[in-house]
Amino acid sequence: MRKLLYILIFCMGWVLQLNAQSHIRFNNYWDNMYSLNPASINDAYLGSVSMAARKQWVNFEGAPTTLAATGTLYFEEISTQIGMKIFNEKKGYTNSFDIDFSYSYAVALNNAWKMNLGLAVSYQNYNYDISQMTFATPENPEIYDRLLATNNVNADFGFEFNDQNWKIGAASHNLNSIFDQKNELHANTNIVYAMFRENTDNYINYGFGLSGFQYGNVYQAEFNLSTFIKKDYQSSPIQIGAFYRTWREVGMIFGVDFDKIKLSYSCDYNFGKVMYHSYGTHEITITYNFNKAYQCRTCW
Repeated sequence: MRKLLYILIFCMGWVLQLNAQSHIRFNNYWDNMYSLNPASINDAYLGSVSMAARKQWVNFEGAPTTLAATGTLYFEEISTQIGMKIFNEKKGYTNSFDIDFSYSYAVALNNAWKMNLGLAVSYQNYNYDISQMTFATPENPEIYDRLLATNNVNADFGFEFNDQNWKIGAASHNLNSIFDQKNELHANTNIVYAMFRENTDNYINYGFGLSGFQYGNVYQAEFNLSTFIKKDYQSSPIQIGAFYRTWREVGMIFGVDFDKIKLSYSCDYNFGKVMYHSYGTHEITITYNFNKAYQCRTCW
């Protein structure tokens, strides 16, 4: 266990030294770490589909609206997961679209721990809604040349160590952008995290997570704490959680698990200057899980 903690400390230092840029993420990524790391394998089920919608800073004009979907298929015989992610975010007059395809492989380190490695390739599009813009000199063709849609191909890489209670991992997004300095719209982004969740027959279980993000010259950290309540040891739990994100942002997560279907709602509030112009950020997620896997090493 001590070696894994050393690895986590090393990875956090490594991540915080790399150049990065802003990226799309949801509050409840703890429940679907695959949305951030292609190496995060869900071996509890043979397949899983998740859809989410997020409205940031309600009542703030031009604030981001994000839609996302993820899907994974797990093949027990070869310890392999294939997955797909789709993100669409509209922010002001801009619109970004990403679609990722990933391959992940799990290696058993011992009877309890596994190491996952994952690689993803992505197609990215960034465009502008010119119909909503007003120009002082609309006859100038250079204006429209600068607002042409851009397309890009990129790659992500990640790794994760996990057992029945822990997930410790790191990921780097948009690796191609490290070598293409002109690609400012999809620059390299880096993530490191550690999360723990109890897995007992008790009526109340606890979980927590710590993550670090870097994009550009911006560094951000987040701490998450959740309680999982169930009426008996066989029932699915209800999740009540809270998190704090640096830059004075706090939020809550509420989830109801129906075994194969889980509904989650999250809201957060920023206590910066934006607090005077918005009603907070709200998001909802629905996840459907297919048949359970025969053997699960990392089931929560």
